Amino acid sequence: MKTALRPLALALCLGLAAPALADFTPDQLVSIGESYLKNGQDQKAIDPLEQALALDPEHARAHRLLGAALTRLGESERAIAELTRAAALEPKHYQGQMLLGMAHDLAGDSTAAARTYQQAAKLEPDRPEAWHEWGMSLVLAGKAPAALEPLRKARAASKDRDPQILADLGYALNAAKKSGEAVKLLESVLGAHPKSAELRFVLGDARAASGDHAGAVSAYEEALKRDREHWLAAYHLGLAHSKLGDHARAAEALERATRIRPEGPRPWLALALAREKAGDLPGAVEAARKLESLAPGAEEPRKLIQRLEAARAKTPEGSGTK
Repeated sequence: MKTALRPLALALCLGLAAPALADFTPDQLVSIGESYLKNGQDQKAIDPLEQALALDPEHARAHRLLGAALTRLGESERAIAELTRAAALEPKHYQGQMLLGMAHDLAGDSTAAARTYQQAAKLEPDRPEAWHEWGMSLVLAGKAPAALEPLRKARAASKDRDPQILADLGYALNAAKKSGEAVKLLESVLGAHPKSAELRFVLGDARAASGDHAGAVSAYEEALKRDREHWLAAYHLGLAHSKLGDHARAAEALERATRIRPEGPRPWLALALAREKAGDLPGAVEAARKLESLAPGAEEPRKLIQRLEAARAKTPEGSGTK
């Protein structure tokens, strides 16, 4: 047992009153806070860590652990302040830079996250994590071309062992309008990762961007064989079938996407349009009404329902004639 926790544990074992936190040194308080963090008790970790900092405001590890606890509690602004202070005190601490980058990510500041992950990558260039996170932060910031170099570094550092890095590189290539290169990359690594649904999903997107919608259908179907709950694969499968003019199959795939993720508006819109093109106007209206319930007051669902109802009224079934 760690030395810092011995007085507390001994008191509990003997049935004595636990010593007050004020009786501990800063290092002991930090160890207590860390123990709470490891047990998922993030809120309980805050008090000993703050007391440690009251005794030693320059305690980098206390700032870092407090920042981690606050990040997990969703208090991004305070977390960033603590982790920034920890990074200033120990600028060469790799994990500290990674935690700060994560806090920026969770706060929605992809640019600041990318800058921080870049610092981490410089500290440990043989580790793939920082390169990977740096690249994906650039993608999220709308800078896909700039993301390619760090993602390629992540691939090299991982030696192609991490399918998520390969999938994200493929995604970035696609976003950078290099779909042909993405297809070649992804097809070349499928054999090494036979269980990866994400690689096959991103391959489907790259093939679709290259105009190969039949190939995209095949890739999305393979992704769904490996992950039956991959709603994006089902959704994009429906879009690919629509591009091929097979609206009945498109509707089937989109129905699957709505079952997996019923709260998502995009599959419902695509389903309404696919059913309309397949000649199922009642089903199209049903999907459009579901879309309207997910976006109350939105103009697009209302206009879609009006158009579909008008088209339905012109059919023998809708007009009441035979």
